[in-house]
Amino acid sequence: LKGVTTLIRQYGGRSLWQQALCILRDLWRQTQRPNAFTYSAAISACDRGRQVKQAYVLLEESRSRGLRMDVVLYNAALVACARGQAQQLASRALEAMESDSVLPDGMTYNILMSVNDRPAALLSEMRERRLVPGIVTYNALISSLERSQQWELALSIFGQLEREGLRADLVTYIGLLGTLVAASQWSRALSLFGNMPRWGIGPDVAAFNAAIAACGKGSQWATALDLVARMLPARLGPDVVTYSTLVSACATADQWMQAAWALQCMLDRRVSPDAITYNALLSALSQGREWPRALHVLTDMQTFGLTPSTVTFNALISACERGHQWSQALLLVDDMQRGSIPPDGVTYNATISACAQTWRWETVLELFKEFGARHLQPSLATHNAALFACSGSDLWVHMLELLSSMKAQGFRADAISYSALGVACEKAAFLMWSRIAQPLDAVTVAQRLCTANG
Repeated sequence: LKGVTTLIRQYGGRSLWQQALCILRDLWRQTQRPNAFTYSAAISACDRGRQVKQAYVLLEESRSRGLRMDVVLYNAALVACARGQAQQLASRALEAMESDSVLPDGMTYNILMSVNDRPAALLSEMRERRLVPGIVTYNALISSLERSQQWELALSIFGQLEREGLRADLVTYIGLLGTLVAASQWSRALSLFGNMPRWGIGPDVAAFNAAIAACGKGSQWATALDLVARMLPARLGPDVVTYSTLVSACATADQWMQAAWALQCMLDRRVSPDAITYNALLSALSQGREWPRALHVLTDMQTFGLTPSTVTFNALISACERGHQWSQALLLVDDMQRGSIPPDGVTYNATISACAQTWRWETVLELFKEFGARHLQPSLATHNAALFACSGSDLWVHMLELLSSMKAQGFRADAISYSALGVACEKAAFLMWSRIAQPLDAVTVAQRLCTANG
């Protein structure tokens, strides 16, 4: 049985989870009884293959077959749940653990930190059980705080390490950097990164990537470029995450030329860009109204065998909107439909805005209907764009419908809404607009204007 368990582990190490399960099933057919170690190995194989549900099924199976459950077996299942972010399954596994009277150990708590909503409470519970938290526990706790952006608590725990006689390691710093970046505390993150060598911690690629992400949060694109330049002499090869984060940092600062240069550097170093890289570049080009370049990037992206997503097309359509290319925006929406890429609210907002700029009211109203047909909720900006499109013609009925839609969805007319109505009034030569509009809400104004228009 020990040899079979070893074989299952070997298959698991190669992510061959299906072969590992076949061996486990053969044991039962041969009337051999697998033990907790065998099931732990099979669960770990499923974890390596990202089969979190199958891992949990094996845990339940081991219980139903009357195996002697131990903490190692439960920890293997919890690791799979944590890696798959399956919080509900992790909670059920923990309940089963308590039901089987299996006491958690330090590793159990380290695993739970990554899926629990209150990781700090787990630390207190750990101490109540007289389990001594080590650096691995604190690292898991600091990293888990990234989800909730509790950067102050993360810094407090970081300061607590020294008082407990523990020394922060590289994993500690990377976790703390991630939490600070998630909370947009970019200056603190860069300060922490800069002090790492002074504390005897040499940054690795992951730490540099976190620092570059901090630059993106603070629109510090020049610092981000400098950080990438510093990686090369340190013999740290920038990876796809490095360059994607750099492109995003340039995009955030509206530096599309620097973003394009970063992508070219990436290609020169033979680092293959992914969809995230291209989407970040498209975002930069959209901000810069460089719609022809954005369309060229789409072609490059497809040449690399990457499939454009809704995010990709949204950036392209936004670039066309800013470049006043309404017809090109519509073509891109057609491309999405042919490619079975689902449009979302951003897609329709940008397309409607592009068409509204040239008063393409028929197209705008058609898109507005599609918006509702897809069970998407138009934003206030979408309503305003549609109002503006209708304002250039005698379309009071449609404007009234749009204003009613705004009111039904809880939007209050703003200055842009009134401006669109003002344009319509000027077209209809309503010189007393200001006397009518000011004391009334938008829907009432539109009703009176429609009545006055006959």
